[in-house]
Amino acid sequence: KASWTGSCAPRSSKWAWQEETPRKPALTLEGKGEHSDGDDERRTVPTPRGKMPIPGGGIMPDGAAMKEQLRAQMVKPSYNVADYYHKTGFSQWLARHPRFEHVTLLVILLNAVWIAVDTDYN
Repeated sequence: KASWTGSCAPRSSKWAWQEETPRKPALTLEGKGEHSDGDDERRTVPTPRGKMPIPGGGIMPDGAAMKEQLRAQMVKPSYNVADYYHKTGFSQWLARHPRFEHVTLLVILLNAVWIAVDTDYN
């Protein structure tokens, strides 16, 4: 634990009250970190849809793993809020009806037009 007197900050990048946490080293060109312990765990690369495995820690992701991940996403059903509605009743019928969706969008459009007109003339 570092200690100092006065208003000077320590020379290290961490303050005395911060804990030193070991960080996983960045991948090098060889695929191993600077302080690698030699294990052959699969390295991953972050992507917008998750982590993509990189065999041997190379720069390019594994093609077979990419295909497997793509197939898993294609099989996954798409999100639809109507799946969570009750199966019977007037309210669920009204909420699922296409005309209700169109009328709702029309009300939103008319509201936007009204706000624009009201802003111009007031």
